[in-house]
Amino acid sequence: MLAVMNPEAGKTILNEALTNKEKYTQTGEDAFGNKQYGFVNERDQTINGKPLGSGESGTSSFLASGVKQIDSNLTGSDYLKQFSPEVQAAVNNYNRW
Repeated sequence: MLAVMNPEAGKTILNEALTNKEKYTQTGEDAFGNKQYGFVNERDQTINGKPLGSGESGTSSFLASGVKQIDSNLTGSDYLKQFSPEVQAAVNNYNRW
């Protein structure tokens, strides 16, 4: 009804409603200092479609899926399995030198 009574307000409302509010930008850094990027939607307060604060932090990126914290009592391959495939590959590559 506002758009009918005030066409200028209608233009603003329609433009706001139909505009994509996502932008591709840096969202943080992982545990190794690598920059992480994603789509940030300021209107819905999401990053890559997930709510802000949903557990996507730099610390979770180096842990294996489902691992919440490191168990320092484990050793060898059991210890290494706590980490993401990227971390495991880096450790294995380092050990080859």
